[in-house]
Amino acid sequence: MFRPTKKDLQQPVTVGDFVEFADFVVDNVAMKTDLAQVESRLKDEIYTSQDKVMKKLDQVLAEQAAISGNLDQYRDEAKEARGLVKRVERLEAHSGII
Repeated sequence: MFRPTKKDLQQPVTVGDFVEFADFVVDNVAMKTDLAQVESRLKDEIYTSQDKVMKKLDQVLAEQAAISGNLDQYRDEAKEARGLVKRVERLEAHSGII
């Protein structure tokens, strides 16, 4: 990298040098508008990925609710079956089959 000496720093700046430096700055330094474009693009990417995650979460929650509903149904059926077994045992005992 170029390191100016004291002699270089004391010399006046020409218009050509200033224009060259200004072009360098414009080409290599991020401006506020550039950062706004990057920020906008990043926000879009984040929102898009969040939408995908939320969609997947909704699917998982729907599956979980369906599974939970099925479990409740099976529990109810198991209670009914136990109740029927007890009734059959009582009827068999009362009628003398057992």
